[in-house]
Parts: sequence; C-alpha cells; structure tokens
Amino acid sequence: MPLPNDARPRLESSGGAAGGHDGIPPIWGRVVLALGLACYAGLLALGSSRPGPRLWGIHLAAYLPEHQRLMFWLSLLAALVLVGLGTLTGFRQITQQTTQPPKVPTSPLGPWKLPAFLGLYGLLLWALRTRTQFLGDGSLWLSRLQAGELLEGHEPLAAAVWVGAANALRAAGSDITGSAMAPLSVFCGLGAAAISWGIARHLAETSRLFIWSLTLITTMGIAQLFFGYIESYPPVAVGVLAFLYTGLRSIRRSSSPLLPGVVLAGAIASHLACIYLVPAYAYLTVRSGQSLRKLSLYALLVLALATSLLLALGYGPNRMIETLRVATIGVESRGDLPAPPRDARPYSIASWDHLLDLGNEVLLVIPVPLLLLCGSLATRFSSVRVTPDPRRMFLGVSAASGLAIASLLILPVAPAQDWDLFSLFLIPTGILGIYLGLPLLCGHGGRLVGVGTMILSLSTLASFVLVNADRNAGVDRFETLVGPDAKITPFARTYAYEILVYYHRHQGNPESARRYAEALLLGEPTNPRIWAMVGTIHYSQGDFKGAIPYLEQALARGRDATGTLTNLAICYAHESRGQEALSLFKLAAAKEPDRPDYQVNLALGLFSVGHSDSARDLLARTIQRWPRYEPALRALRRHSLPRGADP
Repeated sequence: MPLPNDARPRLESSGGAAGGHDGIPPIWGRVVLALGLACYAGLLALGSSRPGPRLWGIHLAAYLPEHQRLMFWLSLLAALVLVGLGTLTGFRQITQQTTQPPKVPTSPLGPWKLPAFLGLYGLLLWALRTRTQFLGDGSLWLSRLQAGELLEGHEPLAAAVWVGAANALRAAGSDITGSAMAPLSVFCGLGAAAISWGIARHLAETSRLFIWSLTLITTMGIAQLFFGYIESYPPVAVGVLAFLYTGLRSIRRSSSPLLPGVVLAGAIASHLACIYLVPAYAYLTVRSGQSLRKLSLYALLVLALATSLLLALGYGPNRMIETLRVATIGVESRGDLPAPPRDARPYSIASWDHLLDLGNEVLLVIPVPLLLLCGSLATRFSSVRVTPDPRRMFLGVSAASGLAIASLLILPVAPAQDWDLFSLFLIPTGILGIYLGLPLLCGHGGRLVGVGTMILSLSTLASFVLVNADRNAGVDRFETLVGPDAKITPFARTYAYEILVYYHRHQGNPESARRYAEALLLGEPTNPRIWAMVGTIHYSQGDFKGAIPYLEQALARGRDATGTLTNLAICYAHESRGQEALSLFKLAAAKEPDRPDYQVNLALGLFSVGHSDSARDLLARTIQRWPRYEPALRALRRHSLPRGADP
C-alpha cells in the first residue's frame, strides 16, 4: 500500500522533515549519531560495571544472565559497526560527488501484514511479561484489586478499566493473580501497536522507512508498560498515542480537530497528567483555520467531555484539589531540621541530582529517538533551510509540553519507581526524534544506519524487558534501586521495603522478609503496623517467643487489628500463658463475630484453661451456624472423645 504523498517527509533541498541538501545525504547528522551512539555505549558500560541506584537508566545489562548479557553487548557492537559503516559510506558519496540519492522502491503493504505483526507482537508481550510487579506501584495495585478495594488515584478511567477486569475475573470464579491480570496490559500493547502502525504511516515516505519507523516506535522503553504491567499507565499510554495519531491524521487530511479533541478528553479522564497535551490540541485548533466561534466550541467540547467523564467516575472537586497538591509538592529538605518531611524529595528541582534522574529517564525510555534527534539537529544547523511542517510543529509542541512538566514535577517516591509516569511525558519527544531522524536513514549508507538503529532500539528494550521477565534479576535490581546508597526519601524507602517484605513472604523467604521488616522498624519505630509486621513474620516461622515482644509493642502502640490480637494469643498459648491468650481470643471474637475461625480459636482457648463445657457449647453453636465448617467439627470430635482415645 503506497503511502500518500501528503504523508511523506520532503527530501528536496529546500528542507522539510527529511533535511536533505542537493541530493547529498545528511552526513554531519550521521556523524553526530555515530558519536552519540559511541558515548551511549560508554555510558552503558559504565552503568553496568558498577550497577548502583544513581545510574538506574543505564545499568540494566548488569542484571541479565551471562548469555543474555553477551547477546546484548554483541548487539550493541553490531549497531556501532553498522552506523559507523553507514556514515563512512556517506562520506564516500561526497568524495564521489554523487548528486542524486538512490531510488528506494516502495513495495505494497498487504492487508495481512498488520494482523501478522500484531500476532507476533502479542506473543512477545505475553512470553516476556514482568514477573515481579516491582516497577511503579504494580504490587500495590494487584493487592488492592485482590481485596476488591476502590482505587482512588489520579487516573479514574484507567482505574475503572482495571477494576472492571478484576470484577470480571471474580465473577468467573478465577483468582486475581498477576498472570490473570497481565492480559489487560498485553491487550493495551496490541492497541498501542496498531496505533503506532498508523503513526508510522504518517511519518514515513517508503515502505522501508515505514518498517524502520514502526520498529523504532514500538521498541521505545515505554513498551515495557505492555509486558504484563499492572497499573494505570498501559491504558493511559494508549490514550497518548491515540491523540498523537489523530492529530497527525487531522493535519494530513486538513480535517476539523473534533476527533483529536474527543480522544484528548478520554486521555485526560484516564490520567490527569495528560493535560500536558492541551497546548498541542490548541495548535491543531488554531491551525485548522476555523472561526473563533468554532474554536471556542472545540475547546468547550473537550472541557465538557473530560469533566463529564471525571464526574461520572466519581472524580469530584476534592480529588482534583488533592491531585493538584500532589503535583505541586516541592518541599526542600532543610539542614536545621532533624529529618526531612516525609513527602519531600532529598533535593530540589534546580539541582544536578534532579537533572541526573531526568537523564536516566530519557536514556531508559527514548535513547534511540534522542540520538536521532541530535543527529537531525546537527544536519539542520549545518546545511539546511527549514520549511514549515505542521507535523513537526504538532509533535514539537507536544514534546515541549511533556519535557516541561517532566522537568518541574516533584514526587516523593524513588524516581526509578515512578519511571512509568514520566515516560508518558516523553512519548511525543520519542516520536518527534524518530520523525526528524528519518533523513539519516536515506541516501547512500542509509540502509546500514537504519538497520543499526533498529538493532540498537531492540537491544535496549530487550535489556529492560528481560530484567523484569526474570524474577531473580528483577528482585536484585529493585533491591539496588532502594538500597542504603539510594538518594531517596524516607517515604520512598519505607514504601519499597514494604513491597519487598510482602514479596519475600509470598515467595516463602521469611528470612529476607524479616530483614526488610526490621529495617522498616528502624526507620519508623513508632509505627504499630510495622511492629505487628515483624512479629507476624516471627510467628509465621514458629518463633512464638520471639514474636511476643513485637506483637505486644504493636498492641501497646494502638494496633488492635483482629489479626494481631489472634497472632499474639496463639503465641501466648504456645508459651503456656493460657489466661492471657484467652482474653485476646475473646477480644478478637467480639470484634468480628461473623468469623467462624475466631470462634474456634476462642473455644480452643477455653479448653486450654479447663473450661471444657463452655468450649463445647461454643463449638456446638458455631457448628449450628456454620454446619460445614470443618475446623469446628474436627475440634468438637477431638475434645468429645474419652481421654486417651484416638481422635
């Protein structure tokens, strides 16, 4: 399917998106691309040689298994060689004074290729899905979905999608596990891939450039969101891509900005961070040449539709104010305070540390588009007279808005954990870099440069995906990101350690769980929930004597949850402190009288202090209320037998 003329970047000497000049390939842009790639490879080598928490965007290779690490470095070397050869070939063309670029045939793209591409892409998304859910708030989202709790955040529509999927699984009688919820993000990935197909058609001139554009878009680091990622961002990323696609489509067809406005309203309802796309929509509306009255109607339409969706999802003014408060948190630590505020960053916006985090984010999410963007800028500054290009302007406004928000946004959690939110702001920049960098893939040597950039993009995404698809590698990296050497807030470290506690407990590794729980206790010694957590871990290991001091401290500090009461009572019972155990069993049963297990615990406590008649009477009442509750039946049979009989 040949691409339409008005969707093609111009290759003539007057400029345009391609940036050629008198038939000579953009050689200086390729030189910058090759040098940038060499510097990037050096940074990757530096980050992987000392994998610490500060270089979290470039240390991924260090956590890969040995054979995967070898493949990564070989792929990186191949990319360096191919881009270098392509650059030298361009120099040779100049010395031979070739004045016309080679003709690149445009082969039709059959209708079967999109389904085939989506099928292959979907299989990869599922096969290499993340296994740990440490990225972002995946563990928190999964636990709340399992508990059926309402997800109150800043992403009402995206949260509604996840809750709907969890409810569907629950109605079907299926357990809500990471593997059961992962298909939703895979489906989002298929939608994003289909949209990326459309975006690539609006960027590329030939089928060869189309394939390269599509590959580079779908292998940006943002694609990690679609590998079984459980959080709001997979649907939101689809919304951002859909807005960019409909915007490019509107420019190509010179149509009204009605459809981009509707898509933008949906994106904002999915996550309020998508407000950063409003300036790009304003550019579309002004460029459409409509009357002032129609422009006002378009603006009101987006506002009304987004507001209606938010209100329908229960996102009222109070939650909007809370979102604004979170987005504007920027409290700096002061040396005269004993400890920084719990939700403050350990450094300010205008600091090298903040710049380092932004650099890590860019190198993690859009390394190849960044290199292409730098090469394109070098070409333009060296030899090209730029002509107006509405696609470039539209993507440029979107990219500038996203970069501005990413540079100013302050959040309390570790930046490496919040990479997903910041990646949303970098999607337009990535697509802009690919669009402007397409001329570097044209002319003599362009095929070599194109293949080299494709290999580079695939290998960088693979390093990100494979680390998270390997359970051990994912755990090792996350423990590094939030370890003692990480420059993060107390809140961020506490939050991360809690995730590690629950993870290790779930994996049957109580020693590691206890280590992180005790580290939590050192950081928050007045928190009764953490005292209860440490005590419960001791209890689960059968260390009843060791659990008692922690559980007693939890109760003394106000932790009166029935689980804590019951655990402490059982520990007392094992230590022959029957009367103390009985009093706690009574409290737990009184707090939750509809729990048959608490009634059985109370009956067993009565037996332990010699109140056998009261215990049997309680068991009989429990069985009458829950006739098939086996623990109660078994306890009554055992304690009704004559002494010495076999139960």
